[in-house]
Amino acid sequence: MTAGTGGEVALRLHDLGEGLTEAVVLRYFVAVGDRVTIDQPVVEVETDKVTAELPAPASGIVAAIEAPEGTSVRVGDVLLRIRSDASVPTSRVREADRERVAERLTLTADAPGGKTAEEAKELTKRPVLASPYTRRLARTLGVSLEAVAGSGPAGRIEPEDVRRYVDRRAAAIPVLSTRSLATSSPPTPTVSNSPAEEVADHPIAQRPAAGFGSADGEAETLPFRGRREAIARHMVHSVTTIPHVTQLDELEADGLLALKARLDALEPPIPLTAYLIKIVSTALRAHPRFNARLDEAAGIIRLFRHHHIGVAVDAPEGLIVPVIRHVEGRSLREIAVALEDLVQKARAGTLGPKEIAGGTFTISNVGPIGGAYAATPIIRPPEVAILAFHRIRKRPVVDEDDRIVVRSILPVSLSFDHRVLDGADAVRFVETLRSLVREPERLFLSMR
Repeated sequence: MTAGTGGEVALRLHDLGEGLTEAVVLRYFVAVGDRVTIDQPVVEVETDKVTAELPAPASGIVAAIEAPEGTSVRVGDVLLRIRSDASVPTSRVREADRERVAERLTLTADAPGGKTAEEAKELTKRPVLASPYTRRLARTLGVSLEAVAGSGPAGRIEPEDVRRYVDRRAAAIPVLSTRSLATSSPPTPTVSNSPAEEVADHPIAQRPAAGFGSADGEAETLPFRGRREAIARHMVHSVTTIPHVTQLDELEADGLLALKARLDALEPPIPLTAYLIKIVSTALRAHPRFNARLDEAAGIIRLFRHHHIGVAVDAPEGLIVPVIRHVEGRSLREIAVALEDLVQKARAGTLGPKEIAGGTFTISNVGPIGGAYAATPIIRPPEVAILAFHRIRKRPVVDEDDRIVVRSILPVSLSFDHRVLDGADAVRFVETLRSLVREPERLFLSMR
């Protein structure tokens, strides 16, 4: 926030945390001429890691929007300007309010299933209260939140309010008969960006059935911007600047699963990922070069005492990696609580900059999704390694006495920066993981 001439206050993109210097303007909740109050959400921006609503730095009238929706901005760039109430003549404020109200009334009256003019007039008297997830859902379904009545506290609009509005609007659209479908041109296919569960619950957002697209085979299109574009940029930077080597191995996980089953009987269950995070932290203590960063400019490798472990989360808007800090000093229960909190925030799009910055090592547990036996995970600069855990499967193996027995096998893929680490380092790191997964009681020997 900076003050401008003539009583104007500029809303600038603030520092978003380590390594986050750019963002994409997703949506403004206000327009030029709107009255805003201090701390009222006015714009939503997205980086490759977080989506955040930025509040108004002052009360007054929106004087200018400097960065249009869909544009990329850097830290320090001006998003919009607000003319404080003290510098705006009362008559001008009222005129701006009247013009904006008239515009909203026109838009609402023309929308299918919209509010009456009297209801719309009432809606313009209050700010729209909704979470980032609700706003994304509304955008996906083509709904103006100003036309939706909120059922939450203080009129807050909940996701169910948006869905009910869509259902009512769909019910008001005439249904074509089979005969009219046979003689009309097929509709243009569309793709929904909403989460899978949202699409499943709402047929209006589903893709058309196979074979229902245009006859000429025209391709569907998806926007390549925001987090998706930023993820791509970072991945290309990683694979073109870091010499990746991936160590693949299999760990016998029967001991770990048995310990988890015993503890689950005594306590509320702790997810397997929390155990894996603790195991990784213990291995990092024995192999500190994996908990490091390469500073080529200074000609040094920085070894970190604390373990700030990033956990890859499959969020609706794309992959995101929140960070659990100081894992080396946390109990399994504390890790589980922190993990649950961060995963929920990641999927709701409410992670703060500090919750995705400062990682020293990353893990990706793709086992719950299924499928893969192995992969080549891409390192997240400036880290020097990343570890993927895959689905545990029962397989026949030959034991130490040459007997064929059934074991629970956990495949792992460890990618490392060959400038900092060698193949022998990776083998030793995985061997430490092997002993901890096979005999997880060893975790207690290293606890402080």
